[in-house]
Amino acid sequence: MIASRRSTIALIALLAACGGSEKQDEKAPPEEESDAIAVDWSALPAEALEVDGWSFKDCGDEYWPALCATHPELGAGRVSALQYAIETMPEFRAEVEANGAAAALQWFAEYTVNLVREDRPLGCPGSEMIHIHYEPGTVDSHPAMAFGFELLKGGVPVEHVRVYNVFDGDTLFSISITGVDPDDGCFEPEGDFEVPGAADFEPIFHRLMKGSTNLRGLGWKSPPAG
Repeated sequence: MIASRRSTIALIALLAACGGSEKQDEKAPPEEESDAIAVDWSALPAEALEVDGWSFKDCGDEYWPALCATHPELGAGRVSALQYAIETMPEFRAEVEANGAAAALQWFAEYTVNLVREDRPLGCPGSEMIHIHYEPGTVDSHPAMAFGFELLKGGVPVEHVRVYNVFDGDTLFSISITGVDPDDGCFEPEGDFEVPGAADFEPIFHRLMKGSTNLRGLGWKSPPAG
C-alpha cells in the first residue's frame, strides 16, 4: 500500500429564499421535524453520545480536533476537522473578492477534487475517481459546500470521501470523513473508516453537519514543527 496525502476542502453557495404564497388566507405548510444531530464544536462530548446505534466522543488533541464514531456492527472511524485562515490562501481570497464566497468555494472544491484526481494515479496506479458531486447549503447559518467522491481500483471501491467546507468570512472550515480499504487502499488508514463503514455512516455525518454549531470553537492550533 502506498501512502498518499489526502486533499480535502470544499465550497459554499447561498440557498435561494422561498417566496411566500400570494393567498393571504392560505396557511404555510408545517415545518418538517429536523433530523439534525446537535454538535457544539466548542465543547465536543467527552462522554459517549448514542445516536441510532452509533456512539460519538471527542477523540482529538490540542492540534487536531476530531469526533470518533463507533458502531458494534458497522465499524469505527472519525470525523476530522481542519480550519484555514483566509490570509493563508491567497488564491481563494482573490476568488472571494472577485466573485463572492459561493463562487470561490465552488472553485476550491473543484480544485481540490482535481488535485486528488491527478495525485491518486501517481501513487496508486489503476485507480479511478467516480461519483463526484457538489451540493451547496449552509452550516450554522454560514454558506457551505458539501462534496465527495469514490475511488475505484480494479473496479473495487477503495476510498470513500465526504467533505463539508464552511466559510464564515475569514476562516474556511473543512469537516470530513474518509473510508479506506485497509488492504488495497491508496494510503495507510489513520483512524479512518473502512469503505463500507464510511458509506453506512454518511447519512449520520450529514445530520451531524446539519446540527453543527460554534465551528470557531474548534480550538485548532498550528501543529508542532516536524
